[in-house]
Amino acid sequence: MEHLEKAVNDYLEIKETTYALLIDGSWGAGKTFFVKNKLMRKVEVKKYDPLHDIRISKNNESIVYKPIYISLFGLESISDLEKEIFLAVKPILGNNKNSIIAGTQVGNLVLNAVALFGYRTGTKNVDLQPFIKAWMGIKSEMLLIFDDLERCRINYVELFGFINKFIEQDKIKTIFIADEKQIIRKADEQGKTNNIEGDEVKDIRAQEYKRFKEKVIGKTLDFSPIEEISTLSLIEKYRLQDSYYRFLSSHKKLITNVFRMTKYRNLRSLNQALSDFLFIYQQLTKLGQKDVEYAAEKLLIYTIAFTAEIKSGKFSKEQLLSMKTVKITLEQIRLCKRKSLKGNQDQETLFSEIFISKYYDETSTSLIGFASITEYLITGYFNEVQFATETKLTDTLEKSPEVKLFEKYYEMNQYEFEKCSRLTLQRIREGKVSVNTFSQFYSLFEQFIDEHLINETKTEIQVIFQEGMINNLIPPDRPDDLRSTFTIEPEHIEDFQQYMTEQIRKIDRKINAVWWENQIDEAIRTVASNPDKLIGLIEGRIQTAEFFEYISAEEFVNAIKNIKENSKLIALKNAIKNRSDIINTSNRKDKSIVYESIGEQLEKMIQQEQLQPLRKYNLKIMLNSIREIGQDLKRRE
Repeated sequence: MEHLEKAVNDYLEIKETTYALLIDGSWGAGKTFFVKNKLMRKVEVKKYDPLHDIRISKNNESIVYKPIYISLFGLESISDLEKEIFLAVKPILGNNKNSIIAGTQVGNLVLNAVALFGYRTGTKNVDLQPFIKAWMGIKSEMLLIFDDLERCRINYVELFGFINKFIEQDKIKTIFIADEKQIIRKADEQGKTNNIEGDEVKDIRAQEYKRFKEKVIGKTLDFSPIEEISTLSLIEKYRLQDSYYRFLSSHKKLITNVFRMTKYRNLRSLNQALSDFLFIYQQLTKLGQKDVEYAAEKLLIYTIAFTAEIKSGKFSKEQLLSMKTVKITLEQIRLCKRKSLKGNQDQETLFSEIFISKYYDETSTSLIGFASITEYLITGYFNEVQFATETKLTDTLEKSPEVKLFEKYYEMNQYEFEKCSRLTLQRIREGKVSVNTFSQFYSLFEQFIDEHLINETKTEIQVIFQEGMINNLIPPDRPDDLRSTFTIEPEHIEDFQQYMTEQIRKIDRKINAVWWENQIDEAIRTVASNPDKLIGLIEGRIQTAEFFEYISAEEFVNAIKNIKENSKLIALKNAIKNRSDIINTSNRKDKSIVYESIGEQLEKMIQQEQLQPLRKYNLKIMLNSIREIGQDLKRRE
């Protein structure tokens, strides 16, 4: 990103500018991360030449730039933007109310915001620059950074006209961050709602944006991150996690290669994957597996690849969960590769084939994707017992009777074969064999029966496997009565493979539902004393719309009412916004209705409650974000 840093540096070196810069890049490419974690830090130590500034040139002192970051996401009016700018510099008001001097256009918006929040200055115009300098305790020059331009709901004519006054009148350096492709797409969709036809819509809206953009933005900088550097930046976040940091650092080339293989090049996805894998890595080390590094490497590849597909939004939850029951074989890889070359994949039903053809080859079938890990990456629910069973199976391949039976039964003598068969059925019944392997083992025992190698009947085997499903997924010491809701079918089942698949999904859904009901109930009950519990659940892997299957919109808004700290309200708003980025694209209509209902309840609460101005403002911003998510889902129906 040296070319981008140099362009910004050159821009800051110019004494007086009448234009802004635009950093343009696709969603998830890491623009915000780069600006906040690298560019802003460099800007803060950038020396500013004071010769053109008569306010400070007499002091002959060098000063530095102070970047002010503002997100435009969900803002609907210039008034909203004024308040956001004010809040970005508000901390200095506490001890510097008398520092306001009559001045510029920027001062006007600060005066309005000051009056709104209860401060009085005694003047009609204020200059923002002294606030910034007093706040920093050093002499500084302001740099405005406006992010999420494509997600701003203010008319572009109004937005650019307002911000242009800062640039031309106050001579403030300004940078926009955006995905221009999304702006053009959004303009196209807005035009269609106004009944303008086809290509004409795109031309009119695109030309309008470009015309006013050119008056304000002088240079557009392309954001094309170097993947190796981006990977290193993400790994650095874990420097204090000693063993995990060493593991990631030793596999940085592998991480970059898998990231490229996903083809999405979404750094948010990679960031999420590394964050999730920290938990998985800690669970592996806790279990004391013999070769942690080997298993961790395989699971890391799977985590990065699978997270990329989740974040792509192309597949439903049901399609993603289908990977839990997939057994990877060379024959299956070859079949998927052939289908991929012919281009006859059906994205609605064959996600597993798409995933296999994309990430597996005939020389590496050992890419590990435990059912427990698949579940965790999709929903956030982690089954420790199942994970321990799956991990143990890979760690004791030569010791487990089921693996010996599966791989070498034809080499055994009669005694060894009977012993391994008996022990395997016993371990299946007791729930000591992962349900992820049930399909393969049932087929194997069917073959044994057909060949008269064992004495059990197919009905007897089916009962054993049914008991094994319940014991493996629902431990006997579970405190609730979930086990009692599942019964054993004693009669012969014709298509038992299909029956097992449906039962495993049914049990999984029940377990997840009970777990989330308990978690959400506790979070709502304790929200006043511990709002972080509720915020943490929203931030987890559970899809936001599913979250509201366990709580009504009214109950959720009542919980919001009990959150007293404004900082926690902002954290909750950000969590809801971030969750919306990974909502899958299925059932959009149902999900948009969920957000509409929450918006209605929240608006009613804002209107009826006696609220302090700042709290009311924060709730309105949350309301705008929720409506924006709902409307975005509707547009994509």
